[in-house]
Amino acid sequence: MSRAPNYRMRLQTAVDSFLDPTPTSMVRAHRIVQGCQRTLKMFTLDRLIWGGTVSALQDSVFFQDRAYLEELHEKLQLPLGAIERAYVRHDFRDELSAAEQEWAEKLMELAEFLNLFPFADTDRAVDEYRRRTEEIQVLSARAPTPQRPGEETVYHLILRQVSAALVNVNLVVSQVRFTMYGHLVADAPYSEINDTGAPPDMSKAVVWARSALHAISGNEWLFITWQANRNSVIVMLY
Repeated sequence: MSRAPNYRMRLQTAVDSFLDPTPTSMVRAHRIVQGCQRTLKMFTLDRLIWGGTVSALQDSVFFQDRAYLEELHEKLQLPLGAIERAYVRHDFRDELSAAEQEWAEKLMELAEFLNLFPFADTDRAVDEYRRRTEEIQVLSARAPTPQRPGEETVYHLILRQVSAALVNVNLVVSQVRFTMYGHLVADAPYSEINDTGAPPDMSKAVVWARSALHAISGNEWLFITWQANRNSVIVMLY
């Protein structure tokens, strides 16, 4: 397997070459930037994180602007990156594989099912929830995450995050303790920072999940932030 592209390191080298312009260094810089452009795949996390910088460095307005280059050089050197943001509202349905399409449909059906909480018949609801979550786990296994995190598409990440929210509800406790909590309860194990004494409100997670699924069909907005650090990238969905 070939090594994963290190876009931070490649762009640092390109920026250094632009900052010390000679015929040779300029050829090197343009070759590096064009190489990055070729390997950045559409709708991937790598494209989301690095695509804007790569596009800018192909424009003379930017690669000839010393102030911009020096600021970018400093930014790429920082061990902790700034928190960047993006807004997603795009119809990805033509991009989804058959497994991803079915996965998304089953997730929406599960979200609509959980939206009916509380249920009149606990045993029947629990059995139905278990059946639906097992079905989703099978579908997600048919659309595995790439080994290189940056090659994961934005829509695949959304499906994984929505799955994590919807398949981890403790429906038994939610039903039995409804008069106490009044909302869906998260299933263990999980970490928390919580001084209320009440379990996490998964009903809010269901609302978010439906909104996220609508975002990948182009019907609602999804807010994404990321922090590209020296040795890691943190991506958050809202």
